[in-house]
Amino acid sequence: MNEKDIILKHLTEIIFFVKRTKVKEYIISFTNELFEKIILYHQISESTNNLRVLFDDNTCSTLIEAIDHSLLNRHKVVVEITIESKGEINTYETSVIPTSKDEDIVFISCHDITNRKRHEEKITRIQLEANESSKFKDALLLNINHEFRTPLHGILGISEMLCEEIQDENQKHMLNMITNSGKRLLNTLVSIIELSRIESLEKKIYSTKVTLAEVIISVSEKHKLEAEHKGLALECDIFDNTLEAHVDESFLRLAITNLVDNAIKFTKKGSIKISLSKDTSRNDIAVIQVTDTGIGISKNNLDRIFNAFVQESEGVGRSYEGIGVGFVKNHFIPQFQVHFIPHLKCKDTAFIFSY
Repeated sequence: MNEKDIILKHLTEIIFFVKRTKVKEYIISFTNELFEKIILYHQISESTNNLRVLFDDNTCSTLIEAIDHSLLNRHKVVVEITIESKGEINTYETSVIPTSKDEDIVFISCHDITNRKRHEEKITRIQLEANESSKFKDALLLNINHEFRTPLHGILGISEMLCEEIQDENQKHMLNMITNSGKRLLNTLVSIIELSRIESLEKKIYSTKVTLAEVIISVSEKHKLEAEHKGLALECDIFDNTLEAHVDESFLRLAITNLVDNAIKFTKKGSIKISLSKDTSRNDIAVIQVTDTGIGISKNNLDRIFNAFVQESEGVGRSYEGIGVGFVKNHFIPQFQVHFIPHLKCKDTAFIFSY
């Protein structure tokens, strides 16, 4: 046995050579120790060195097809085969390479990929289970959306009508409580549905040329009354009224709305400002900032605010209402709109969120 044979004998992959005869028999002419151990093949003889004898029908058929293809085209062929040994079935990535010395002989090496295949199968199984769970969640949310929204609109409509007709202040106060609670529940429902649709990529992207200042002013006008009720000043600081971007306007509007909603919720006094400017380092990037004088977010919690259903103040004794999905929705929106990159800063007196 020469030095080359000794090296091949001790490789950690299954190694063997196969010669194809003129009558299409496939004879094994060399094996290494791992081949002999796995295949339980200890001595080559005329009766046991035939490929068809040593492997099962499926494996043999795969190998013969690969050998024929490799010899015909004179290039490497890679296939997967299974080999049963000691009651276990293992999967091997098998390379079939024609030798340069003899056109009817191929070099075959088999690398055990059983663990990798099992891992891939496990991942596939988990993905299928996750998809089934996601479908169930979507169906459940669809039913909840219909079953909650319809009666809520009825409750809100009747309570608002009664509030206009009733003169007694105590009764009006109770009706306002009903209305506000109904709106809070409706907003919670809408937020959950929006988050689900964004996460599942259900909402389609329709990018158009949008004048950014118009969207910002529109969002500001929508929230101005709510801010005034809390004694807050809501301002717009537009650097350039002509700035435009190719974006999906509904997602842009949703992103800004989420930020302003949070700013109003977590600001007890002072002001909220929505500003629009150009990036100082790149002229093709617009920066939209929502700044407030609210409570801010501690540095320890900055990494948590993009987790679903998480707030800095949590539990039944928390200081603010809501379910903690506002920032989560904005976290997913940049996946659709790469033009806008979030930058988060935390200060003692102001909270700034930029796009």
